[in-house]
Amino acid sequence: MWKTHSGVSQSTILKNMATFEELGLIRAFSFRGETRYELNRHPHVNILAKDGRIIDVEDDELKQILENLIEKVKQKTGVDAKSLLVIME
Repeated sequence: MWKTHSGVSQSTILKNMATFEELGLIRAFSFRGETRYELNRHPHVNILAKDGRIIDVEDDELKQILENLIEKVKQKTGVDAKSLLVIME
């Protein structure tokens, strides 16, 4: 999976990705046993296309539905989620 590039090690890349996540610039999530990185931190739906691409779908009405879902989860569980990741296959 990892291609060799002179001067850049896999551990350097992974450490930087962890730093970006700590700073709130990206979000890591697990999908089918792999760690993926999400640049779009706003409420949206990820759709898995038949060709394997993950496509972001954003829409004002959809955003409101997702925000309402986050609030409903908070009311039911007491968990104050900072975000919600939805993946549809």
